[in-house]
Amino acid sequence: MNKLNLVLKVFKDEFSIEYEKIIYSNSTFIEPVIDGNNLTTESTNRKGIVVWNEVKKLLANQVNF
Repeated sequence: MNKLNLVLKVFKDEFSIEYEKIIYSNSTFIEPVIDGNNLTTESTNRKGIVVWNEVKKLLANQVNF
C-alpha cells in the first residue's frame, strides 16, 4: 500500500520560491509525498499549482443557470 504525506511549505516576508519561472512570496504550498518521494521536487512531469485567490475570483464571477 502506498503512503501519502502532505508537506506544508510557507514562504513569508523575504522568503520566496521560483516555480515555472514565476517567483512566489507570501505563499503556501502543499507538496505531495508518496512513499517518501516528494512529487514536487523529484518529478519531471508538470506539477499543478492552485492559486486560491484566482479560484475565488472565478467562483464569484460564475453565473448560475
